Amino acid sequence: MTRRNALALSSEVREELLRVGNSRTEAASSVQRAKILLLYGDGKRISDIVRDMGITRPLAERCIDKASTFDTAPGSSGFAAVRPSHTH
Repeated sequence: MTRRNALALSSEVREELLRVGNSRTEAASSVQRAKILLLYGDGKRISDIVRDMGITRPLAERCIDKASTFDTAPGSSGFAAVRPSHTH
C-alpha cells in the first residue's frame, strides 16, 4: 500500500478547483479532476472518493499523484494537475 501525503491546497487553488468543479463549460475530465482533488484535499480517503464518484482507483491515484508532485513554489498556481496536459 502506497502512503500518500495530504494535499495542501492554497486558498487560490481551492477557489479555482471549486470554479472548475462546478463549471458546466469546462471539459468533463477537468471537472472530474477538480472534484477528486477537492475531496482528497478535504481529507477524504481515496476508496471513499472512488466509491462516491463512481471512478476507478487508478484514475483517482494518478490525479492525486500528479497534483502531489507538481511544483508548488511561491508564485506557481499549483493547478496544472487539473488541466489536461495536451493543447488544442
